Amino acid sequence: MRGLSDDIEIAIKDAIRGMNLDINILDVDDDKLARLMSSRLDAFSSTKEMIKLWQDSPNAPSDSKLKQNITELIRSGENSIDVLRQALRKKIEYAELDAEKHGNAIKAKPIIYKSITEINRSVIELKLQVESDKIDLKNREFKIGMPEKFANQEFFPEKDYYKEWYNAEEDAIMICPKGTKGEIIVLDNLKIQLPAPPSNKKNILYHRLPVEERYWRRPEPPKGLTPETEDAYVDYIMEEFRRRREGLWIYIKDKPVWITPAHYLGLTHNKMLDTGNYKEFRWAQCQMYYFALACIVDPRCYGELFVKGRRTGFTEVTIDFLVNDSTSMKNALMGITSKTGDDAQEAFLKYSYGVQNLPFFFQPVVKGKIDDRNKMEFGKVSENTKEAKKKRDTSTDDYLNTKVDWMNATTLAYDSKRLKRYLCDEGGKRERPQNIIDHWGNVKPTMATGGKVVGKCFMGSTLNPKDKGGAEFEALYYGSDVTQRNANGRTSTGLYSFFLPAHKNMEDYTDKYGYCHEVLQPGEFFYNAQGVKMTIGALQYLENEFASARKMGGKAYNNSRRLEPITIDDAFRDEIQEQLFDVEKITQQIIHNKNVRIDEKLVRGNFYWKNNEPDT
Repeated sequence: MRGLSDDIEIAIKDAIRGMNLDINILDVDDDKLARLMSSRLDAFSSTKEMIKLWQDSPNAPSDSKLKQNITELIRSGENSIDVLRQALRKKIEYAELDAEKHGNAIKAKPIIYKSITEINRSVIELKLQVESDKIDLKNREFKIGMPEKFANQEFFPEKDYYKEWYNAEEDAIMICPKGTKGEIIVLDNLKIQLPAPPSNKKNILYHRLPVEERYWRRPEPPKGLTPETEDAYVDYIMEEFRRRREGLWIYIKDKPVWITPAHYLGLTHNKMLDTGNYKEFRWAQCQMYYFALACIVDPRCYGELFVKGRRTGFTEVTIDFLVNDSTSMKNALMGITSKTGDDAQEAFLKYSYGVQNLPFFFQPVVKGKIDDRNKMEFGKVSENTKEAKKKRDTSTDDYLNTKVDWMNATTLAYDSKRLKRYLCDEGGKRERPQNIIDHWGNVKPTMATGGKVVGKCFMGSTLNPKDKGGAEFEALYYGSDVTQRNANGRTSTGLYSFFLPAHKNMEDYTDKYGYCHEVLQPGEFFYNAQGVKMTIGALQYLENEFASARKMGGKAYNNSRRLEPITIDDAFRDEIQEQLFDVEKITQQIIHNKNVRIDEKLVRGNFYWKNNEPDT
């Protein structure tokens, strides 16, 4: 209809003009405040609805005109909030009111408060949409929540982050979401550049506390926050989403420490199935999050290959990434395998438990059962009511449409599927006929499109003996050395290897600041995070255990060092079946031979007795 767009715009501007009219709250009778203030919310909501109808009509405005009108609506909303706040704090003049009107004057206060919170929430959302150029005013059959809007890039859009990922001068992977350049750390030869600390100490948590009190404590959410009171806590909720994009700076003693987004989620919101509690801060695990994020940020990399001892927390760290990504990514498939199907399901249930216990404002709409033991699907719920059928709204675009599941440990698991994230747990325990090298060869192509890496794998394990999967995992580890890249900048496997020695991440030897004490001098002591006095360090404890194992024989000693590796050579020790020779000396010689420089004084080969005469 010709000229209708201009008519609509005139109506919108007139409504906005009405909302901007000055009102002297003091001149309004107390018993009439409720009706007047409710009209503010009605006017704002109706104007927003009119802009939505305009946006969806054949007479839709240009993007710039739409943005201009929404910006004006935001200003009028902020003006209305100021007026409403004046009304909220206005004292009731009981002496000037008839007694029967006192109740109406009091009833006006909660109505005014709710109007403030509803308009404020809408204003914040509109501001974020304008900033991200992602304006969406639709009302939906199934109300989508903040996770869907987060994934739809309506606020804190991904395009604003990780614009720089590589410091070529230092050959370092930059993991700062905003591209700042701070300290460079080296983990298994991979240089990782951390963010630069904020210049203003007020932006670092615990800055007001004494140095000795600066250690991680989980910040408790507001006590009054419920789905019914969500609008009143929108500032808190938005800050939590910001931390899921930008991470968080905290003080540990006098050192500013950056916590990655996934790490923050794990420390604050992602409960662990094994304990029912949240994680504690540990320096070693903080580095695990740094390394995993570097693998995600680096477009040359398909993920990480992690060699570990027992109880390092690798699976839980990876689950934090899965929970964070699966509840904020659209149209993604994420998978889990382990050494057996039961183990894979156990890892999935840890993931599922985490999602089920997220705060409500982090939980996307779930299609199907949220406690399904085999899969988690985020998407539009099927609606078979007559009203839904009449609307014929079958679009699923607003929803995440993301799925996480697990599969049995077969060589062809997830073959031909496009994986966005993949937890390949206990990859060093895939016994024949399974072969982790063949499996990775099948899965790796699912994470690339046209040569571009689009998915990331988290592969980690303690090691089985060589004939039970250990040899293949060892080959993958050395094929993931970041110092040995091809012309495309990739390792042979496409993965980056990371070994964490057992003595650097032991709970009993970690204090409340997250430091794992390795060696103590005679007379020294510290208190661990549980308050227990410790007089030796983690490395000393392990060496004592190794010494005890040695007394039980070479087999026990060898297995003990393999399961709690101090060095990468410990991790790849083989199982001992018989003890005809001094196995430890043989192992030491093998390690020496691997590391010694070959020159004219050393020859390797198969040797035979001259003239077939033994002992000559």
